[in-house]
Amino acid sequence: MLLSLANAFIKRPVLTTVCSIVIVLLGTISMAMLPLDKLPEIAPKKVAVTANYIGADAKTTEDNVTTVLEREINGTEQVRWIDSFTDNTGNVSVNVTFPTEMNRNTAQVLVQNRVSQAQSTLPSVVNQAGIRTNTQSPSLTLVYGFYAENGPNGKPIYDKTFIYNYVDRYISNEMKGLPGVGSVGLFGGANYAMRIWLEPDKLAARGLTALDVVAIINEQNFEVGIGRIGQQPAPPEQQFEFPLRVAGRFTNVEEAENMVVKVGEDGTLIRIGDVGRAELGMENYDTLVDVDGQPGVAFLIYQLPGSNALETAQAAKDKMAQLEPSFPPGLKVIVGLDNTLFVEEQHGPLGIFFRWFNRCFEFIRGGYRRFVTFLTHIKIIVMAIFIGGLIATWWIYTTMPSGFIPAEDQGYFFALTEAPPGVSLNYTYAIDQQTTKIVQNMENADQVLDHVINLTGFSFEGRNANKSLTFIKLRPWEERPGPQKSAFGIIQNLNRSFAQQISGARVFAANAPPVDGLSSFEGSEIFIQDRQLKGMNALIDNTQRVIAAANKRPEIGRTFTTFTFNSPLITMSIDREKAKAQNVDIQDILRTLQTYIGSNFVNQFVFEGRLYRVYAQAEAEDRDNPEDIGRLYVRSRDGTMVQLSNLVTPERTTYPPILTRFKTYPAIKLIASPAPGYSSGQVIKVMEEVANEVLQPGFGYEWTNTAAEEKTSGGAAPIVFGLAFVMVFLVLAAQYESYVDPTIILLTVPLAILGALGAIWLRVAFVQTAPFNPGNGIWPILNNDMYAQVALVMLIGLAAKNAILIVEFANQARALGMTIAQAAISAAEERLRPILMTAVSSLVGFAPLLSASSVGAVSRWSLGTAIFGGLALATVLSLVLVPILYIVIKNFEKYILEGGKKPPKPPGKSRRKSKKTFVTPVEKEEEVTPIFKASSQND
Repeated sequence: MLLSLANAFIKRPVLTTVCSIVIVLLGTISMAMLPLDKLPEIAPKKVAVTANYIGADAKTTEDNVTTVLEREINGTEQVRWIDSFTDNTGNVSVNVTFPTEMNRNTAQVLVQNRVSQAQSTLPSVVNQAGIRTNTQSPSLTLVYGFYAENGPNGKPIYDKTFIYNYVDRYISNEMKGLPGVGSVGLFGGANYAMRIWLEPDKLAARGLTALDVVAIINEQNFEVGIGRIGQQPAPPEQQFEFPLRVAGRFTNVEEAENMVVKVGEDGTLIRIGDVGRAELGMENYDTLVDVDGQPGVAFLIYQLPGSNALETAQAAKDKMAQLEPSFPPGLKVIVGLDNTLFVEEQHGPLGIFFRWFNRCFEFIRGGYRRFVTFLTHIKIIVMAIFIGGLIATWWIYTTMPSGFIPAEDQGYFFALTEAPPGVSLNYTYAIDQQTTKIVQNMENADQVLDHVINLTGFSFEGRNANKSLTFIKLRPWEERPGPQKSAFGIIQNLNRSFAQQISGARVFAANAPPVDGLSSFEGSEIFIQDRQLKGMNALIDNTQRVIAAANKRPEIGRTFTTFTFNSPLITMSIDREKAKAQNVDIQDILRTLQTYIGSNFVNQFVFEGRLYRVYAQAEAEDRDNPEDIGRLYVRSRDGTMVQLSNLVTPERTTYPPILTRFKTYPAIKLIASPAPGYSSGQVIKVMEEVANEVLQPGFGYEWTNTAAEEKTSGGAAPIVFGLAFVMVFLVLAAQYESYVDPTIILLTVPLAILGALGAIWLRVAFVQTAPFNPGNGIWPILNNDMYAQVALVMLIGLAAKNAILIVEFANQARALGMTIAQAAISAAEERLRPILMTAVSSLVGFAPLLSASSVGAVSRWSLGTAIFGGLALATVLSLVLVPILYIVIKNFEKYILEGGKKPPKPPGKSRRKSKKTFVTPVEKEEEVTPIFKASSQND
């Protein structure tokens, strides 16, 4: 053959062994160097821009920071989409998404350049706090929980401030330097800060305001370099040089409290300690963390894209084991989430038993020959069945529900809490404690539960007092067999318990996303956009319309949003005329409110060799009621103390506490999950139908994350399959120097699709949804997902190899003088044994995928069912159809394409007589005993 290399390797055995050894060595080296992860790197690259407008609400922050950043970033080269989250703590996160193939460092530079252009138009306090542009690491690899043991008084021996900063100072830096670690996150506290807690009444009694204290701190708490005594240029006789250092910044609480704010008329010194107090506290108190019910902090480690997940996790575990002996006594750490356990588990035993096959083969072979001979007499019926199979293949492919990547039991999941709008962090923390107790006391908790970590005040969209996120880590898969102990069964049971036992908030469990970095949790995500800026009320109304209509559709299991539509908000109206009449600067009013209520980032101080921030704010009891605002004082230009109740008026209203935007438009994200028996592809189709029906003019929708990737890749599967099919055809055409033989070989391949998708349909209809199946309604329903599509591409080669064996031997038989029919029957009979042996051995090898359990079970079901069904049907049909297709197409080639003459009709006057004298192809074939020669195609 033209492309055959077999002769060169047969004649040169040393060359053959050298090539084999080189291939093995290259494979071994590549295997060690390639990154190991759950899935290939298919998540798009993301760059996050974060900023903080201290003390500002979500709407103020969005207007002054978020939109400014988005306008500059929009239009950056190769950006796919931009989404942002702005919360009531003044935090802004603008996420810029690039294609998967984009270099992450290049993407960061492109975004950073745009952010630099926006900084001049941002509020000064935002620039002072700092704007960070970092590449996002999508893979959450490990979550550690740190907590302190209880002391004799029954309380933890260390508070969260100490634990947080110990982890930040002595563990975070160690982990950041490990290979494969992309970034780390720390929750449950904040960095040390010198908090200046002011008492407004004491200040007013001494004729002072909060701005006076801020000014004094700025005046006295700073450092400069003051040079050296004797530094050059110096007199020639100068014989010494001493560096100078001045203690400009305070370093502890006592020094801060002793700072003089004012000198009285009688010379009395009024210090910060006289009008408030200083405390070594934290920058913010917006989140709380519980570790298995104990106050603590959560430490998150994200994997660097492209790195080896197992090596990264192991390096982190080794480093933690190295650091743990040096922990302060009583400080404990647990692994609250380990995403690499999903990668480590492996299964797949094989068993091949052929003794029965060898004993029965001759009987099978004879029966098969007679059956094929019979089929040669009903070729028209066989071809009609073949055409029907092609039609059935087209029908099942177009009607089979599609999907992307199936959900899996990854050994952990989340619980999300949404308390009523306007509640405090303490309220949500109490709900979280209730959630933890329900999880710890659920059925079979001792067999399935490992650890629980609550992040109160945190959500995937931003921080707010009524939000919470809980990590729930399960025991290893082998310790919790069965559907009820899987993540899917546990989630269902917990959601029922949450609904029945928690009345003060909405708590629900959700599975982890199938692809890290594509979504926050399982489900199809869609943004409803206000494209003509109709206003928040109109956006909320249209979103609620979509939710209501979607939840009425049978294909949708649940459509929900974590967006809080309305939360209590107090708008402060300043009477500017009164302010001017009393000689009060508007700026002083605003800065006074900012300092007392929202906190004022003044400057920095040094503590244990590091710079930390200084904040001034009113004591908690002086800002726990809206009426406290009116009792605050501001100084007029003539020195008079003016109470704010004379200048500002509070007005109660409502507004969302966290604002989201998508592609620069105000937007609200919905999450839609399929009902039992339906797929994510059907969810996407239904949600688009609903949105098109109910959205008013000026509103639109956009898919994001997993759903967006599924939409993008939805049309790629037929293209990939078609290209693979064409390439195989062209290679075979070059091999055979013919376009006819590859046509015969590949005509049976489409029917393998029928077997693959048919097997999935049968499994869903008669196994997954069967009443006797204990997993009915628990496990995800299989569909034409990415794993099934991979199986379809694999089936091109698996199905074609059987036809290659028959066609190759048939061509050799014809070269020895057999007729087309004789050659087809003889080749089918001769190749029956290798076809059956290779098919059965392959099917036995794939069989464990059908009944896979533990980690990755759903993916293996999808892949294994498609391959097993497709290969089984392709094997049967190749043994039945290929001989007939060979006869029909070769006769067509001979008598139509090549212009050959048709064979003469057998003698006889009647059809009955002709049947008596008819010589079967088998009888004629017996006259010739072909001697087949070896061919590389037989392998």
